[in-house]
Amino acid sequence: MQSSNISSISPENYRLQSEPSPYADPSSELGRDEFMRLLVAQLENQDPLEPKQDTEFIAQLATYSSLEQLIDLNKRMDRMIVAQDQLLNGQALELVGREVLADTNGSLQLRRNGAESVMFDLFEQPSSLTVEVYDEGNALVRRVEINDLAPGRQRFEWDGRDNDGKELPPGEYRYRIYAKDSKGESMSVRSIVAMPVEGLRVAEDGLFLVSGDRVIAFSQIAEIRRPETEANSSHGKNESSSEPTQ
Repeated sequence: MQSSNISSISPENYRLQSEPSPYADPSSELGRDEFMRLLVAQLENQDPLEPKQDTEFIAQLATYSSLEQLIDLNKRMDRMIVAQDQLLNGQALELVGREVLADTNGSLQLRRNGAESVMFDLFEQPSSLTVEVYDEGNALVRRVEINDLAPGRQRFEWDGRDNDGKELPPGEYRYRIYAKDSKGESMSVRSIVAMPVEGLRVAEDGLFLVSGDRVIAFSQIAEIRRPETEANSSHGKNESSSEPTQ
């Protein structure tokens, strides 16, 4: 007697379901319905003289149960991701009009209405502190010495001019801060740049904040706060700012 086996099953018996699952690639992955069709076809075409053993059949059913759980878990994870994205988008919209302090890795933008502000923290009073601004060609265009700074948060406002008092064109610049303590040794100064959030950008790799020509990732943001003018009017100015002197 010629027995049938799984290789003799017609493809019609395990064709993909008419409504493809949104959680699997129909062209490459085995879904719930495909698994059941293969299992039924295997039982129908098994050798009656050598039927499947109970342990083997139970193992296949256990595999099916695991497949069911994985599919349900994928569905729940997808719904959770969608919910998290919606929550993030809603929170991000609230940032438009706020001021963020971001790590720009020394980058400073000069706009038509002025330069971005540089914020830096001092853990002790420096004996001297110098801020240098460089253009895109890494040429020094401005050097400012700031004296009598107290420990705490400081704000440096560049007027967009070079050492000769000439107005520089808007664009991308870089800044460096050098500070020395009372012993004349170099101090570590942590700095960030303050900028207004003017919009949002949705990209394939996530959601970003827009400020002028900048596109800011959430990982760059150190602080979020109301614009300084609004904060000052309601709480009073609580940061130490200094006017740079040459």
